[in-house]
Amino acid sequence: MAKPFGLEPGSTPPSGMATYHIVLHSVPKPHPAFKSYMGSWTPERGLVRVMGTSEHFGEDSTASTARRLYDQVKRQLTQVYGSPQENEFVSDSVWAEERDFCSALANGERSHASLWERGVHGLDSDIQRIFLAVVSDDGYETSNVSLMYDLPGYEDEAAGDEYGLDSL
Repeated sequence: MAKPFGLEPGSTPPSGMATYHIVLHSVPKPHPAFKSYMGSWTPERGLVRVMGTSEHFGEDSTASTARRLYDQVKRQLTQVYGSPQENEFVSDSVWAEERDFCSALANGERSHASLWERGVHGLDSDIQRIFLAVVSDDGYETSNVSLMYDLPGYEDEAAGDEYGLDSL
């Protein structure tokens, strides 16, 4: 039987070897702003990250629809966790035009995001950080809103270096 990288087809990698990125077909309490959900799961810690993504808004290079939804969700999160750390900037005057909003996001020249962190904001011990952002998929005229919760254990992921060259 073939064992690429020493793994058997159909097996589950052992504890410490893997983080699983999963698509959640449903969640117990969906938010109307988000249409899809994903998570990261480790054998040792269970669910360590969960993310919701809004629908994709096309033909809008200014990301105006995504920004309206972002503002609404940000207000809701602020009611629960307090005021976030703002991460909104344009790093280059080339991308400062409103019509270049999606292009600037996709090229890393603009950020439209908010961050809540445990110890700084009103997060309980079950949440490390919350990150809300407007993201551009195509770098031209499509955008969406992403909401990510990092849970305890997210940063404890194993690097995998202990498996060495013999795993090749």
